[in-house]
Amino acid sequence: PWLILSEVFPVEVIGAASALATAVMWLCAFFVCAAFRSLQAILGASSVFAIFGGFCLTCFVFVTALVPETKGKTVDEALETLRGAASKAHELESKVAVGDGL
Repeated sequence: PWLILSEVFPVEVIGAASALATAVMWLCAFFVCAAFRSLQAILGASSVFAIFGGFCLTCFVFVTALVPETKGKTVDEALETLRGAASKAHELESKVAVGDGL
C-alpha cells in the first residue's frame, strides 16, 4: 500500500490523500489487532488465521487482476492509466446494470 499511494493520487492532493489513506490503514491494523484475541477465543486460532488468509487472498486477486502496472511511467501517465481503467470498469458496471453487453 505504501508504494501505490504515490501513484494513485494526483500531485495536487498527494499529501493530504496519502495522510488520510495512511490513517485508515493504521486504523484497520488496530482493529485487526484488537479483534484477534476475541475472535481466537470464539472461533479458534485456525479459523481466525483462515479468515485473515482469505482477506489476504482476496486482496492479492484484486491487485493482480485490477491494479495496472505503472513501472517506468511518469505520475501523469500512471494517473491516465488508472483513469482509463476506472472508466472501463464504470462502462462494464453500466452494461451489467442495464443487462446488455454480456
